[in-house]
Amino acid sequence: MNTTASLHLKASGSAGGATLRSVVQRGLLLPGLGAVCDLRVSGAEHLAGTAPAVIVANHESLLDFLIVMRAMPAERRRVTAVTAAADFFFRSSAQGKLVRACVNAVPMERCGGGRGAEALEICASHLTRGGSVIIFPEGTRSTDGEMARCRRGAARIALAAGAPVIPLGTYGARELLPKGKRLPQPGAVWVHAGAPIVSRGHDAESLTTAVDASIRVLRGDARRTGGAEA
Repeated sequence: MNTTASLHLKASGSAGGATLRSVVQRGLLLPGLGAVCDLRVSGAEHLAGTAPAVIVANHESLLDFLIVMRAMPAERRRVTAVTAAADFFFRSSAQGKLVRACVNAVPMERCGGGRGAEALEICASHLTRGGSVIIFPEGTRSTDGEMARCRRGAARIALAAGAPVIPLGTYGARELLPKGKRLPQPGAVWVHAGAPIVSRGHDAESLTTAVDASIRVLRGDARRTGGAEA
């Protein structure tokens, strides 16, 4: 692992860093989300505990990472890192440091390349050290509410660490804060968590196919629940 990755892991795993994140999340980020988002979670038992896992979900809003974190129990949230688009969240050194401090973010290059491989290595190492990782395998937010085909990054991370993948389907976040908007509108979001997908016995392509199919089913369930309760 290169020096940058080693320094990131050392900083993100420190007691002081974890305490700061917990304070910021519990005192600011999650209450702020709660002020605009009525979150309704089904299948929360699949997120219980702290066993390492790659947690994946469809991607419709900048609020998605907070929604997924809020759906988790606090003990898992404390050991979870979030992959974040390097070209959006790490456009400056100050912005990158802030995102890392708040949510333990790992910069992910959406176009692949050297930094993309580095991010996969960082995430796999975080998993082998007992943490979990949130990743949105579509790679970008939906602009029309339809899911794009999942990319292989999440599967590659899970396979490298021997970790399961926990799929989530969400509905409603696009109405709260769609791509291109700056201020959220109050509303409800439904999250359906599915049973973990064991990575053992898969290759990257077959695991990605299984993950993609699971997210689509769960998203459909969340959408139907949301439509029935709206």
